[in-house]
Amino acid sequence: MQTDADRARVVESLPNASEPGSSPAELANLLRRLEPRWFLVRNVHADPPTTLLQPRWAMSFLRGPMTQNEIRRAVGTTRLRAVA
Repeated sequence: MQTDADRARVVESLPNASEPGSSPAELANLLRRLEPRWFLVRNVHADPPTTLLQPRWAMSFLRGPMTQNEIRRAVGTTRLRAVA
């Protein structure tokens, strides 16, 4: 979330008057200060229901879409039929 409008839309859906630290002003301030790759997680079944999460770093070696020849080789056919 890079703009105040983005943060305002999220803050509208998150406040919980019965939970300490989750007033609209406090949530807006927290979201504004979050560093990249940090997330605010709301789990109503947990105690406390709102936590911060920073996922572990992950790297993917997927290189992108397959070519027609690679699909043929993977499927084991020499000719692909068009799917309607």
